[in-house]
Amino acid sequence: MHAVSADAGSDRDLATWDGARIRDLVDSAASSDAQAVLLPETALHTAPLLAELENRAGKPVLTATQVTLWHCLTLLGRPAAGPGLGTLLAHPH
Repeated sequence: MHAVSADAGSDRDLATWDGARIRDLVDSAASSDAQAVLLPETALHTAPLLAELENRAGKPVLTATQVTLWHCLTLLGRPAAGPGLGTLLAHPH
C-alpha cells in the first residue's frame, strides 16, 4: 500500500480544489504496485474527472462517493452503472 496525504485543512478546502490539483493527487498516489487508487474524501469533485483519472493512473480510481453510490444502488437491486463514472460503475453489477 502506498499512501499520500493531501494536507488539506478541511473538507471546505478540499471542495475548492480544481481538476489540476486532483490530477496531481492521483498522479502521486498511483503506485505501480497498487491495483487501484482510493480517494476516500467526499468533498473532492471527481465525478467529471473519473475517466481521465483512471486513464492517467492506468488502474481503477475509487472515490468515497462513487463506492457509496455503487453500494446503495446494489442494495436496492438497481444497475450500478453509468458512462464516464469509472471502472466500478462501467458495467451493471
